[in-house]
Amino acid sequence: MNTYSKKVSASSTQGASGGHSPSDHMESLVKGHFISWAASDASNPPNQPQDLQHRTATNYYEEVLEDSKVMNNYLEQIGTYIAQTVYGYTDGPYFMDSLPDGYKLYRHHSQPENAKKPRSKG
Repeated sequence: MNTYSKKVSASSTQGASGGHSPSDHMESLVKGHFISWAASDASNPPNQPQDLQHRTATNYYEEVLEDSKVMNNYLEQIGTYIAQTVYGYTDGPYFMDSLPDGYKLYRHHSQPENAKKPRSKG
């Protein structure tokens, strides 16, 4: 579970609203305002982008750390979306407790195309 999620108070949510009827198995994946993944289709070890950690390049990927603000925002966006669309819960925010097993989140860094070209006078 990520650091930010541990700080958020987890209240119990009873039942789904909006006509959704998740199965008992699906309901067991929700604990308060935290949702777990039922399964993962990831390879082990996870695939990595080719440009990982080339910080001198203008186009590279950087792994997002589990306890970062970026990761917490991502887990909140996905958790709230799943809570609303799958379970019908509207009392969010909700958080995924982590990424699925074998998954990692990467941030893509790139320099805009026009930044590579020298300015012309005139």
